[in-house]
Amino acid sequence: MIPKETKTIRWSALFTTTALVCLLWGCDKGSPPVPAPSSAKSTASIPTPDAPAVPSQVARAVFIGQKKACDCTRKRIDEAWPVFQQAVAAHKNIEVKRLQLDVDEKEADRYDDMRTIMVAPGIFFLDQNDQLIEMVQGEVTAEQLKKILAK
Repeated sequence: MIPKETKTIRWSALFTTTALVCLLWGCDKGSPPVPAPSSAKSTASIPTPDAPAVPSQVARAVFIGQKKACDCTRKRIDEAWPVFQQAVAAHKNIEVKRLQLDVDEKEADRYDDMRTIMVAPGIFFLDQNDQLIEMVQGEVTAEQLKKILAK
């Protein structure tokens, strides 16, 4: 019989190795960091079109990207941002904020403490008491976001 401590160490080593492989394999480390487009503001409120408000438990949505990123991360952030904007556009009562992990570190850490951002972007959905309802990260789809906003 294998001691419980040995099983725990094996699982910890397996998890750590898997996480490292995913992180290292997921980004092309050979390419230099690509800065965010100059039009991107580090902190921004998104105006929503004049559409009827759709009820939701979500009171605040925070999109956390990264200003300096490798090509694959920059692509993922740049593709997620318009999907996010479109999803929240029908929810006029939701406060929207955009932060950058490497620019707005102190404010971004507040959300990262709620749930760790492993892959940018991280999108946090909070209720009126600033309690986390849901968090998604990495590649996001409109369907994922609409499902969360329908809560």
